[in-house]
Amino acid sequence: MTRLFAILTLSFIMIMSASCKEEPVYPLPVDDPVEEPGGQDPDPEPEPADDGVLKILSIGNSFSDDALLEHLWELGDAAGVDMVIGIMYIGGSALSQHLANTGTDAPSYTYRKNFDGKPVSTPNTSLSKAMADENWDYISFQEQSGLSGIYESYASSLPHLVDWAKENATNPAMEVILHMTWAFPQSSQYSGFANYDYEQMTMFNSIVDAVNRAADLVGIKTIVPVGTAIQNGRTSYLGDTFNRDDRHLERTYARYTAACTWFEKMTGTGVVGNPYRPSTVSEYDAEIAQHAAHAAVVQPNEVTVLTEYKNPPVIEDTDEPLEYPVYIDIGDPATTAAGWNSVTSVDLKDFQLKDSQGNDTGIFFSITKPFRNVNRSGPESVSVDGWELPADVCSDSFYGHLEKFQSKISGPAEITLRSLNKEQKYIFTFFCARDFKDSGVSNETAYTVTGAETDSGEHLYLEARNNVSKSVTSKAIAPDENGNIVIGITAGPNNERKEKMFFLNAIRIEPAE
Repeated sequence: MTRLFAILTLSFIMIMSASCKEEPVYPLPVDDPVEEPGGQDPDPEPEPADDGVLKILSIGNSFSDDALLEHLWELGDAAGVDMVIGIMYIGGSALSQHLANTGTDAPSYTYRKNFDGKPVSTPNTSLSKAMADENWDYISFQEQSGLSGIYESYASSLPHLVDWAKENATNPAMEVILHMTWAFPQSSQYSGFANYDYEQMTMFNSIVDAVNRAADLVGIKTIVPVGTAIQNGRTSYLGDTFNRDDRHLERTYARYTAACTWFEKMTGTGVVGNPYRPSTVSEYDAEIAQHAAHAAVVQPNEVTVLTEYKNPPVIEDTDEPLEYPVYIDIGDPATTAAGWNSVTSVDLKDFQLKDSQGNDTGIFFSITKPFRNVNRSGPESVSVDGWELPADVCSDSFYGHLEKFQSKISGPAEITLRSLNKEQKYIFTFFCARDFKDSGVSNETAYTVTGAETDSGEHLYLEARNNVSKSVTSKAIAPDENGNIVIGITAGPNNERKEKMFFLNAIRIEPAE
C-alpha cells in the first residue's frame, strides 16, 4: 500500500508539474507489490551467499572512468582483495539523465567491467542489464562535474535513483554510495566553472556541502571523497597539475590518487604502503597519492596540507653511463611494443626511463611545460630510415599551439631530463606526424635541445603534416652542471597554421660514441 500510495503521489506531481511547465518528475519503474494478508512477501528472494568478492557498480560518466577504470583493481589485487568493478558510462551525463534512463531502460551506456585486471567494454548496454549482471555490493552515483556543487541538482533526482537502485538490485544487502568528484583546475575555462565564479576552492567547498547534504537527504552513509584527495594532492609540490584538461584527471598520479581513495574507503584497509603503483608513477609521487587519499578518508570535508611533500624529490646523479638506446612513445594510449617507455600524460613528472633492454637507466623524464592534449590522427604506419616505429607509436601524439585554439593558448611545451651522466653525451632523435589529408598548410615543429653551455641550443625542424618518412637528429649533447638536458617544443618558423600547432610522437635517446 505504501508503494501504491507513492506511485499515485508521483503521478499527481507529474500532472501538476506539466501544468506549470516545470521539469518532469520521472516515475520509478517498479511493479505493484504482491502481499499476503499478513503483509509478508509470499515468495521472498533468498539472500545471496557472500562470495568474498567486493562488487562495485558506478553509474556515471568520464569522471567514473578517471577514478575507477585504472588502478583500483590492481590495488585490491596487491592487498589480496578480490574485486569486480563495473562502470556504466555516458559522457557528460548528469543524475537527471540517469533518472530518465531508469524509466526507458535505454541501451545508452558503455558498460566497462573489470574482474581480472583487464577491463572489457560493452557498448549499447541498458541499466537493467548491468544491474542483473552481478550481485552488486555497492552502487555509486555522481553528479555531472559542473553541477557537482549544486545541491538542488542532487535533490531533484537522487531520491528517485536511490529508490530505483534498491528496488532493482539483486543483492538485498546492496548499499547506495556517492562519489564525491573534484574541483576544476584554477586555469579551467569550462562553462560549468562559472557556477563557482571560476574559483577552485569555492567549487571544492560547494561540492563538499552539496554531497553531504544530498547524502543526508536520502540516508546514504558512504561517500568516497575523491575530490578531497585531489585537493590534498594539490598542496604537494605537484601543485595544480592533477588535470589533463579543463576538468578530467591526468592519467598517472591523479588517476592513481582517485583509485587509492576508492580502495581505502571501500575496503577499510589503509592504502599507505600498498605495494602496487603503476610504472608511470614515481615512487615519490605514489607516496603523495597514497597519503592524499588516506588523509581524505580520515578528514573528508577539509583539505589536509601534505607538508612532507612540499618539495620535489632529490634525485641523485647516476654514475652509470647509458649503454643502450631509450625509446619514448608520446601519446595516449600507451604502446604495447616491447622496449618502449610510454608517456600518456601531457604533464608527466619524474618518470624513470628504461632502456631498450628493459633496464632502469636512472634518467628521469618530466614535462615541465605541459602540452595541450592528445592527438590520435597520426599515420597508421611509417618508414623512417634507421628507426622502426610501431603503429601505436606513430598514430598518436601530444600537441600544443601558440595561438588561440578552442578558446585557449597553450604556449610552448618543455621536457626536462634529469640525473644524466655528466661524463657522457647523448644524441636525440624526434618524430612527429599528423594526418591532415590534402592540406597544404605547414605544421612545422621546432625542437631545441639544451645541455651544457658548449652544447646549448641545438635547433631542429620537422614537418608534421602527413609525415611518414622523416625524423630529425641532434648532435651529441652533454648535460649541464646539474645533470640536466632540456628539450623545448614549439611551432617552427615555417609553420603556416593559424593556431601555430606543434606535435611530438616519439623520442629516441642514444649514447654518443
